[in-house]
Amino acid sequence: MAFRLVTSVLVMIAFASGPALACKGREVLFEDKFQEEDSAWDISESEGAAVTIGGGKLEIKPKEGWSRMVLYGGATFREGDICVDYIMPETKDPAVAGMLFWGASYGSLFAFFVNTVGEAKIVRRQVAKDKVDTSTLTDWTAAPAVKKNPGATNQLRVVLKGNSASTFINDRPFKNFKGVGSYGAQIGLFGWAEKTQPTPWQFTSVVVTQP
Repeated sequence: MAFRLVTSVLVMIAFASGPALACKGREVLFEDKFQEEDSAWDISESEGAAVTIGGGKLEIKPKEGWSRMVLYGGATFREGDICVDYIMPETKDPAVAGMLFWGASYGSLFAFFVNTVGEAKIVRRQVAKDKVDTSTLTDWTAAPAVKKNPGATNQLRVVLKGNSASTFINDRPFKNFKGVGSYGAQIGLFGWAEKTQPTPWQFTSVVVTQP
């Protein structure tokens, strides 16, 4: 699902970078290294962004000022130790990548964002009667673990147990929070381009282990 950057959400710009680290769970529940296409990833055509899979990466390449969410429909994880590795692109202006979790649909999910500036943020997105409500659980916060140099591999990690979530960047703790109300169990990826040119976000691994 793609959508264009609007003034009301300009405050949402963040991302990270660092070495790839393994999830800590006892048993691997799901793993995708993107060597070949898995049709359960929603890579359908979109006006604002192209998504491709293969050669060891899932690439989300939004047009300037656009973003794209990509949910995985092949499995659900209400609980799990979820790790996403991505490569930091070269940008002139801030751009954002992230991982999606506890998703019921594109209109109901949680997101862990990191930007090219070295900040991170956690939000909950809900859509009701065509009105988008993006609740900020943790506002943009400096994340020293982010390696901002282009080409660096970073890892975002979320550990879900019950209604509790713990987030990490390159294995360094970021924030903890609790989910409230009804929510789903899909996971996904996110890329948001800088305002002046398309931004290719390359994700190299998604792993879910038993927490």
